[in-house]
Amino acid sequence: MSINLHRLGVIVKVIANQPGITLSGLVKALKKQKIDVTERTIAKDILILKNELELLPNKERLRKGYALSEIFSLSAQEIDLVLDAMHTFGAKLSDGEASVMRERLLAFIHESGASAKKIPGRSISHRTIYKKSQDHAAVERLLLQSIRLRLPVVFTYKTPRLEKAERLTGYPLLMLFHERGWYCIIKDQDEQRYHPRRLDRISDCAELSQVLANPSHEEDIREAQFLISAGWGMSFPRSMKEYKETENKPKIVARFDRTKAGYILEAVERHPLAKVVPAKDGTGEVEFHIKLHNPDEFLFWIRSFGANAWIVEPQSLRQKERAEITRMMRNYE
Repeated sequence: MSINLHRLGVIVKVIANQPGITLSGLVKALKKQKIDVTERTIAKDILILKNELELLPNKERLRKGYALSEIFSLSAQEIDLVLDAMHTFGAKLSDGEASVMRERLLAFIHESGASAKKIPGRSISHRTIYKKSQDHAAVERLLLQSIRLRLPVVFTYKTPRLEKAERLTGYPLLMLFHERGWYCIIKDQDEQRYHPRRLDRISDCAELSQVLANPSHEEDIREAQFLISAGWGMSFPRSMKEYKETENKPKIVARFDRTKAGYILEAVERHPLAKVVPAKDGTGEVEFHIKLHNPDEFLFWIRSFGANAWIVEPQSLRQKERAEITRMMRNYE
């Protein structure tokens, strides 16, 4: 019996992506890939896959269609779900293995004409306090699609700090969950700058499909993740230039009294650029050393400890916090 290895390979891919496909379904699937064959020819190929290659169950009839033996496969809808999950936890995309898996899944989608299976139940949940607009779901889907296709988007962005909304363009790179809400990290279309855009503030979002895909997508993701890790929360350097400027800024030292020292010492690797140092004066207190381009969110964190934490240096930041505390005291008088 003659063997057409190319055709067999295509059949295996089709069955992997569409487990349960019938003989007639295989003929249609192959014709879509410009392989014109009859059911009789496919039936002979099926025998080879059963008897010689042992990739299909060796049964006379397969009433539930064809499925590969001991091989796990995903439908197109399931692959889409996995991709969304990977983008949802986009900070892990810097891992080499995750990036390789992502590329393989993207290739799978292009080759797959799979029929949808039942989507498995979710095992991870989150709570967001941000109000979702009517087009929130549509914006989220479009951003995820743009991340996969590496295409830029144009969108309207409105924040309380701005008197009017901005019309912006950029390349969406990854999704992040922070402070009970979702952000999309978007790189400027014309500059190597990265911005966290809160999803509930994005509207009128559209894909710029006529523009070429971003050729440095993976490199941009790695650079964005590095900058995020160099900041505190969503207050991170927007570019490598800003990151390098941080080196010239004075070190911030915060001090925690002995009631909070144990909590701080539980997570000495709380930040990749920070250093936790037990005080040497016998008080049992702990110092937290860090350099930040924008310390605003860090200061919010320090204030959350009340009188149990305070800024030691630099003096300029210490004076700024003293003035802020004075204003707070006036509000309580």
